[in-house]
Amino acid sequence: MPNITKLPTMNKKTVLFLFGLLAFGLWALPISLHAQTSAPLVADQPPAIVVTAETVATPFIVSFAQAHPWLATVLTVMAAIGSVAKPIMTGIEITVQNFPPEEEELQKAEASTAFKIVAWLLDFFTRIKIGPQFKATPPKS
Repeated sequence: MPNITKLPTMNKKTVLFLFGLLAFGLWALPISLHAQTSAPLVADQPPAIVVTAETVATPFIVSFAQAHPWLATVLTVMAAIGSVAKPIMTGIEITVQNFPPEEEELQKAEASTAFKIVAWLLDFFTRIKIGPQFKATPPKS
């Protein structure tokens, strides 16, 4: 079975192409959003009421967030940390794979208490798994 935890390495041309594609997308996004027009409303007919998941869930989510603002804040912070930390951790992982440290240095760092605390906090708050991953073994009977 192939090792799926190892990330592929990219050459310089691929990285430049991806950055160019991202820059083009960020340039084209405002233009495409500006080009969208909505259909004109006819004054004689009332707008149709469409029941979608958004129309049902939005009032519930808004009322829940107004009733429990602290929980909405915690969930928003967790999502923001996750969306910022995930690319950073992926970049660090790719860097470590391309320039591997000495094996004993890596084992010493992963065995430290500070690394275990940071890894646990990242896993708990942002669902980012770092360090060695252990698979659960079935109990012996």
